[in-house]
Parts: sequence; structure tokens; C-alpha cells
Amino acid sequence: YLTVIIEDMCKKQESTPVNDQVSQCCNDLYSDKRPCFTAMGTDTKYVPPAFDPTLFDFDEKMCKAPPAEREAGELKLLVNLVKRKPQMTEEQLKKITEGFTAMMEKCCKKPDVEGCLGEEGAA
Repeated sequence: YLTVIIEDMCKKQESTPVNDQVSQCCNDLYSDKRPCFTAMGTDTKYVPPAFDPTLFDFDEKMCKAPPAEREAGELKLLVNLVKRKPQMTEEQLKKITEGFTAMMEKCCKKPDVEGCLGEEGAA
């Protein structure tokens, strides 16, 4: 399955380059691509995108969304967080994820979901 993901990323890399390391791995022979990606280190030239608070604006729609759509929304939030804080440890990420899940579970049960999310998100 990882091979499929790597091939998809390499196809995207052709039109929208990610970085020099990904380019190098994608240009390797087929049999060398997976080991190249596995050995890839941190991109030292990476500059996180500017903070945009609208990317982290969650509302009542997430509570009412079907499970697959809600999960996709949560993953999008997670990706945006990691893009802006790539140095975050796995422990920090786990703590944030657990806090977000707890907040959503709590606020989705409240009559004023938006108010609860505003209060909890600011805390």
C-alpha cells in the first residue's frame, strides 16, 4: 500500500514540487524509491505557511457531519497543524488530538455548540 502512496506523491511532485529530497526519491529507480523515502530526513529548508486562523475554525457542522466527512475534516485540521508546527513531538500531537476529540464530544452535546467551541477553543 505504501508503494501506491509513494507513486501518487511522485505523480503530484511532477506538477507541484514538494522539495529536493522528494524529487530525488521520485527520480530513483522503482526498487530504490521506497528505501529512499524511508530514509528521508527532515527538510531543513521547510518554511511553515503563515498562520491563518480560518483554517482552524470549527463549527456546528462538524457535529452534524456523517462520520466519514467528520473524519476528513479532522484530518484536514491535523494536516494544517502539522504544516505549521512540524517540529511537534508525537506526545504533543497526541495531547492536542485527545484534547480536540474531548472538546468536540463535549460541545456537540451542548445546545449552544458554537458558543461552547468558542469557549473551549480559547481555553
